[in-house]
Amino acid sequence: MKRRIGPLILLIILTSAVFLINWQMNNIKGVWYALKYDKMQIEDMITNTNENLKHDIETVLGHSIREFTEEERDAIEKGLVTEDEVVEKIVREEAEKSNTPQTDNTVSRYITELYNLKGRYIGILDGMVKSAVSEYKALDKSQRTRSKQLEIGANYVSKAVSLETECDQKVASILSKIESQLKKEGKSTDIIKTINNAYVSEKNLKRAYYLNMFK
Repeated sequence: MKRRIGPLILLIILTSAVFLINWQMNNIKGVWYALKYDKMQIEDMITNTNENLKHDIETVLGHSIREFTEEERDAIEKGLVTEDEVVEKIVREEAEKSNTPQTDNTVSRYITELYNLKGRYIGILDGMVKSAVSEYKALDKSQRTRSKQLEIGANYVSKAVSLETECDQKVASILSKIESQLKKEGKSTDIIKTINNAYVSEKNLKRAYYLNMFK
């Protein structure tokens, strides 16, 4: 007699399969971009994606929102200021520049948190890529084989996958809060899809950017 697969186990299997398929498809897109475009072209595409998103966000908020500066990130790491304090500072400064200051800056705060989240994770990923390159270059020339390069890369890829999953969850949480707030204010939630599409696009382009480093 065959053992039947319980509903919960089946759901876990299906969910895992969907996750792996989506993750693999994103990797394929990254490889495709890496093959089609060079490093500078990819950088331009990332810049354009970010600029278009900032324009769309500014249209919704009525004012711009800037990302954290290197000085602000450094101050946070040194414990001189908290992330929340920097967020409040950015929202206040950007709202004051606007001709139509907002009475409720909740969405602006969430957007600022998204920018900070992106900057933090990209910083970690950049550090991992540099470590992988340094680890490979530190090898004796006789050991710098393609298989060794793939071996080192595989070790860092597993860490990057965990990092990406963690970041995806945090982005989804913030987007959910933005959507709830926009509905509360009686505003369109179309920007949620725009932000998510830009996030996915930049992830694929970043994959391509990193792949180009190893050409």
